[in-house]
Amino acid sequence: MHNFYITPTLIDSFLFLQSNGFQPDDFQEFINRINKVKTSQDDSAKKGVAFESCVNLTLSGNPTSDLDGFSFDPELVNKIVSKLFDYTGMQVWIDADVDFSYGVFKVGGFADYTQPFKITDLKTTSNYKLGKYTNYSQHKAFGLIDPNIKRFDYLITDFENVYLEPYINKKAYHEEFISNVEMFYLFCKEHSHLISDTKIWGNG
Repeated sequence: MHNFYITPTLIDSFLFLQSNGFQPDDFQEFINRINKVKTSQDDSAKKGVAFESCVNLTLSGNPTSDLDGFSFDPELVNKIVSKLFDYTGMQVWIDADVDFSYGVFKVGGFADYTQPFKITDLKTTSNYKLGKYTNYSQHKAFGLIDPNIKRFDYLITDFENVYLEPYINKKAYHEEFISNVEMFYLFCKEHSHLISDTKIWGNG
């Protein structure tokens, strides 16, 4: 039975807040995220969702490069698809219970694409530099969730080119992720009076 529930993206948001010195506006936005306060997507997020949907439709045998008011280069969509030809699952939810210093936490998330011994996450960005996702939590968390995964790949496009950031599953990533979860747990305990969504405490 777990007493704390998190996702990799929630940990990333916490680390961003921490690195920026807990600025008031960022702090409130983060508390809202914990409490699942609904917010509207910005245009870049909508574009990313539309692109991934085009990739998924094309993978499923319904090729398209135009969706929800966005038009993409068909060759770019096909190039991404060619990297995923051996996919075994799409938007697969995986989770696990993990021991930590304060009990047991459950960590879960959607794997964009499962492939043999590998998970691939599709990222869209307006500006890419090598190593952009080094400090992200997804590759650390998913390797912890499923020890059979040998590699986690970020498959990235800036809508012109395609890039790959591969990360080998290793214990050091797991330990780093658990350490970050412990810091986040203490933060949540300190600010528990602001947290209205009790799912984070393992309820529901």
